[in-house]
Amino acid sequence: MNYEDALSLFEAMTAPVESDLFMGEIVGKRPVAVLGSDDDAQAMRFGLIGDDPKATILDAYRRHATELTCHIAEPKVPPPEPRAVAGPEEFQALVKEYHAAEYTVRIPQASQLSPQLARFIRALEYLFSGMADTVVFWSGQGAEAPVHDDEYDVIAIQLLGKKKWYVSREEASLRNPWRIGTPVPEIGRKSEIDVEPGDMLYLPRGTVHTVSTPSEESIHLSIAFNPVTVRDAMQAALDYLSDEERFLRENASGRGDAVARGGAMAPLEDRVREGLDRLVEAAKSDDFIRTAMRYRQSRLIGDMPKLDKGKPVMVDPDTIVRHSPTAVAALLVNGEHVDFAQPGEHILVNAAVEQSLRFIADHAQFRVGDIPGPVDDQVRVALVQRLIASGFLVPDA
Repeated sequence: MNYEDALSLFEAMTAPVESDLFMGEIVGKRPVAVLGSDDDAQAMRFGLIGDDPKATILDAYRRHATELTCHIAEPKVPPPEPRAVAGPEEFQALVKEYHAAEYTVRIPQASQLSPQLARFIRALEYLFSGMADTVVFWSGQGAEAPVHDDEYDVIAIQLLGKKKWYVSREEASLRNPWRIGTPVPEIGRKSEIDVEPGDMLYLPRGTVHTVSTPSEESIHLSIAFNPVTVRDAMQAALDYLSDEERFLRENASGRGDAVARGGAMAPLEDRVREGLDRLVEAAKSDDFIRTAMRYRQSRLIGDMPKLDKGKPVMVDPDTIVRHSPTAVAALLVNGEHVDFAQPGEHILVNAAVEQSLRFIADHAQFRVGDIPGPVDDQVRVALVQRLIASGFLVPDA
């Protein structure tokens, strides 16, 4: 998956909102609702985990039954406990126990419910340069969520039944994810939004909202992600500078326990200020900042879950190969080596094949013999076989 592939998938999923509008005027700025459209995007969203979302979820009982959480606006009784179940029927019975007590079932880490969903999640991760995840919310009739805001941006896609969202019209706080113990926010002025299967909402992080279920039952996906913030970019610049300057890797104070000890922490205060001065000086260079962001992207991709390993296959110059559905890559040239970062792995290759690797990363499908660069067919075949083995490439059917 390259940038164009990821953007095309994103725009297909969020249509009729154009990607330039979404990226430039909506993300991090305001909520948006995409409702009641009978186009291909509506069908695409509705079928994101298959034509029968309930069956898809219940068939994944082994992975999810023991991981259930829940929420409710005003609890009357303690919730059931998640537990292992023997099959889809027992999983549904467990869900009904939650619903009987008026709890909404929350199923975390659900991005692997379908290949289509996994691919969309990977597109979000690539476009927004950050990890993304999916939570399933399965509510019974009359269920109500507490008023809250989230520490991540949310794309909510309705799959079954109806929900009514109450979304604050106040500016989103864009709150930090590490803020703990903050008071329950006031929703204030709000919009009421009725959603049906295939409808989509986007909420910037820190948007106060609540949800109720008027239908017999309701299922929606909540896809969480965070765009790169100014803080993230500054952190990337600091990380890159610390690779270059030993000073930033040294002990911050004369004592290892200075922070725990409290009080004056000299020379920590002075060294922090010197470190900031060095960062400001380095950041005067646009190239320094751009390089720092490339290093950040490489680490992000390398930290993703590994791709499924490929089986050995015969490859020749006429073989057609393509990216596996959730493959993305970032390339960094480090002296005599190219760091080819793919999900869960950094592959170091001689810098002589940089042009060849960039072609492979940028082209979602290609003929092995068409790989450019100062290499022969033997090297082309070896590169492709290595990337098939790692799961990045698959032979085209």
